[in-house]
Amino acid sequence: MKVAVTVWGKRISPVFDAASTLLIVEVDNGVQRGGTFLKCICENTAGVIRTLRAADIEVLITGAICREAADSLEAAGVRLIPFVAGRVDHVLADFLEGKSLTGCRMPGWCGGRNGRSRKCRGR
Repeated sequence: MKVAVTVWGKRISPVFDAASTLLIVEVDNGVQRGGTFLKCICENTAGVIRTLRAADIEVLITGAICREAADSLEAAGVRLIPFVAGRVDHVLADFLEGKSLTGCRMPGWCGGRNGRSRKCRGR
């Protein structure tokens, strides 16, 4: 399985559309096998989808993402894990260990997309 992460320095890029670099890692039996950085223009969702397909990416971990881009990526068959924040190495380690990334979610994340709940009042 190949996983892509939008990166900004050593951290998950906080906004998908503003990201310009993808870290591509290959995962074999829960172990990361290398990593390659690709330049991309994430504000061009169709271009990102072409890049992900060409690289055979199954999962995309990213920060905040607009609904339209998220819907397009998911319709293209990419498993999207959005609204993630933190150091790339820490997030990838948790992902590779099969841990929930709920603890890595951005402040204000209300559980939309994979978390189901959208109610955020009183948090």
